[in-house]
Amino acid sequence: MPVRYPRPLRPGDRIGVTSPSSGVPEELRERLAVAVRDVEARGYQVVTGRCMDGSGHVSAPAADRAAELTTMLTDPGIRAVVPPWGGETAIDLLPLIDWRAVRAAAPDTPSLTQHQAVLDALGPLNVPIVADVECGHVPPYLPLVNGARCRVVHTATRSEVTQTLD
Repeated sequence: MPVRYPRPLRPGDRIGVTSPSSGVPEELRERLAVAVRDVEARGYQVVTGRCMDGSGHVSAPAADRAAELTTMLTDPGIRAVVPPWGGETAIDLLPLIDWRAVRAAAPDTPSLTQHQAVLDALGPLNVPIVADVECGHVPPYLPLVNGARCRVVHTATRSEVTQTLD
């Protein structure tokens, strides 16, 4: 089955933000707020989920995180789902997610694949998977798309990544 690519995001589209792994600690809430304001300033609507608590190891119980992630991934009104970061502790969600519903919805999932367990689970769904490569903990982030051919050049004087979807 070929990878199904959704249409590009357009101003007015809704982007869901949920923490399927660890949440956002109090001291980083403003950083998230800045990111949300930046996305909204570009014309997108941001829907922030309830599973965002950063006071513990994970943002919420596994069943709650799986339900919220599944809901966002299958909601036709949400055009992309983006976690604030991470994914190390999302492995406990894998048996709880309705994978058939996710496959049928063909969601756009930027950043959900930073860790191999999630990539392995999403890969067979044949939906586009975008991972951000963080460069020094500050923007810009470099999106890498599964299914794309990628050429990376890194030398002492330059770094370059070229992707093609041929």
